Amino acid sequence: RLRLRLLQCPRWQALSRLRASPVVDVFPMTVDKLRGSPVRVNFDTANVVACGKDVVLELAKVIDMVATLHVADTATANKLTPTSVGTGLVPLVDTFSFLKENSFSGYLCIEAGIETTFDQIRNTIERVRNIWEKA
Repeated sequence: RLRLRLLQCPRWQALSRLRASPVVDVFPMTVDKLRGSPVRVNFDTANVVACGKDVVLELAKVIDMVATLHVADTATANKLTPTSVGTGLVPLVDTFSFLKENSFSGYLCIEAGIETTFDQIRNTIERVRNIWEKA
């Protein structure tokens, strides 16, 4: 069963400063330190691409600790340029296929920071559902 949550995050200016950075390399190490605790993490798809990394490879390092997948997208690699989910560079079909292969049972938290109307948000949710079905 697909479970979706909607996230609206208008703080793109702060996030747009994200560049290829060692921060994305620190995330798996931080997750490793949390292993054995009740804490689980939120994995952000767009930030990984914005740091020049492969989403599926990075997700594979931490999949056992992921409670929610922040389904977001970016129009550019090596820089966060938010765009509507499913229209940018994040390989969502591959990412969702990986989640299915690993019996992911957490939530998909859909970024809706670009969308300004309920119709646009509905379209984004439908796009994510369609991509999930293709995966």
